[in-house]
Amino acid sequence: MRASERHASLPLGHGTKKNTTLAQTIVEIRKAADELFQLSEMDVKACTKQRKRRTKEKQKEHTFPLYLLTHYSIYYLSRIQFLAKGCTNTGWLCTPVTPNPS
Repeated sequence: MRASERHASLPLGHGTKKNTTLAQTIVEIRKAADELFQLSEMDVKACTKQRKRRTKEKQKEHTFPLYLLTHYSIYYLSRIQFLAKGCTNTGWLCTPVTPNPS
């Protein structure tokens, strides 16, 4: 007697019995597992797309102008920020102008 013959009938739901071979049950289980795997793959792909989209949006939000990328421009930016705080008594910004004696 084969294993499929020993498990010839399996009870399914509400007291009804359906004659199903073990091989059919295994096929159904594999189909269900494949469906779950495909659903999980779809979820992973959707999450990956959403993550990439959010990353691109954040990069757009935090994109700095090109002039901030050199050492000198960073120095001058810090200088401008320093002067914007009210410290404007430096020589190169507030050079005293003498009136023309003519």
